[in-house]
Amino acid sequence: MLIEVSNQTVDKVNARKIKNSIRKILRLLNKNLNLSIVFVSPAAMKRINQKWRNKNTVTDILSFGNLSLPVKQAFDGELILCLKQIKKQAQKIKRPQEKELVWLLIHGILHVLGYNHQSEKEEKRMNSLAQFIFK
Repeated sequence: MLIEVSNQTVDKVNARKIKNSIRKILRLLNKNLNLSIVFVSPAAMKRINQKWRNKNTVTDILSFGNLSLPVKQAFDGELILCLKQIKKQAQKIKRPQEKELVWLLIHGILHVLGYNHQSEKEEKRMNSLAQFIFK
């Protein structure tokens, strides 16, 4: 299991804590993934969101998975996070920032594994699993 954390912002990121959280999440899911975790600025997140989702807004996390590629890649997936957006959301919902980050890591990893929330049934399944892991 390879977990690489890259911080492209001026914000402090505790890579060790993030890696430990991801390892715990993957253990609970009984999965062994190689993941790239990248923290970007709001401007960078907006550009990435525009390019890949055609949405001209800052978002908290974007997940990209390589699990369906026929050739083995160095990473099975990549999570791109915007810490400033995560801080805003955490304040808005009155959740500690660290817990909001863990929630988003769970959410992102589930997306890398192929879960989504396009339908109500899929959303219930994904949220149920995310809640189980989060607790």
